[in-house]
Amino acid sequence: MSAEDLTAKLKSKDITGVYVFYGEEEYTKDHYLRKLREFCGSSAADYANVVFDPDTISAQELSDAIDTPSFVSPWKVIEINGFPLNAPQSDVAAYLDILSEIPEGVAVVFIYRSGELAEDAFIKRKPGANELLDFFCDSCVRVNFEKQTGARLTQWIMRHFQSCSAEITRRGAEFLPEYCGNDMYILNGEIDKLCSYYNGTPLDIDDVKLVCCENSDYKLYDIINSLGVADAARLKKVYDGLVFSKIAPEMISGTVANYFTDILSVKKAIGSGISPSAIKKTLGMADWQYNRICGAMKNFSAEAAAKAVEECRRCDAEVKTGASDPYTVIEITLYRIMSYAKR
Repeated sequence: MSAEDLTAKLKSKDITGVYVFYGEEEYTKDHYLRKLREFCGSSAADYANVVFDPDTISAQELSDAIDTPSFVSPWKVIEINGFPLNAPQSDVAAYLDILSEIPEGVAVVFIYRSGELAEDAFIKRKPGANELLDFFCDSCVRVNFEKQTGARLTQWIMRHFQSCSAEITRRGAEFLPEYCGNDMYILNGEIDKLCSYYNGTPLDIDDVKLVCCENSDYKLYDIINSLGVADAARLKKVYDGLVFSKIAPEMISGTVANYFTDILSVKKAIGSGISPSAIKKTLGMADWQYNRICGAMKNFSAEAAAKAVEECRRCDAEVKTGASDPYTVIEITLYRIMSYAKR
């Protein structure tokens, strides 16, 4: 079930059942948790909203929570955080027996935070191997909260500005996650800052750069731009900032290598006559990511990009040996790559 399907269920005004919330996007996960809690009423939280953690839950405690009326609300929401996927089979059987018959008006939500449960666990699941995963698949409202990208994230950003009676251009909304990252909690805070800065004129890219905090990925992309136009002074400034921020050398070299790999892939696809929409779908790129690569690859021929990838591989091997200071090795590599860029 998608978040949209979950929204439809909430609108039906019947939340009875067992839910499983998991995935990487915590903002939307918490948003829908709040929507479920709203059924309990603001004054009924202590009675109608019960929260269990792995070290506080037992089969008896869960049974009591389900069977005890909330008294002050027709609905009861029971949250179970991080229930162990590898719990003993006998324990799991006791819980599933309780959950097999949920009374009307009770919603039980298993909540897994980022990294605790991924979609792969269900894709690779062998029926019968894990009774809890089988139950999640067969008997629950299961929602994978994925990181939002592309047009969906842009629309979310623009709606937030509208709700604050502020306006941002579409290109500004598309640039915001490029500059700040696509974590929606971070974006929500940056949107608040921009709305406070809003003076009646539609916000744009320059406003985002002025008000918001750039993430390390954008700084790494700035390195590619500096290499492409052979701006040694800019490259030095950006790179020193990354080192000062203690960005891991493996992240710097790996991200630069990925950029050039993407440049080669996009160049090859365009040369083969593949449409931009097909390229984005095949490579899993959002619109802004594709546009960013297209902007960077104008300064590199296919041969130069291929040489850059070779330099990155050599750099990675040298960094892993630990024989030299990794930041120095990467910096020398970057200046070598700069020599391949178009002047």
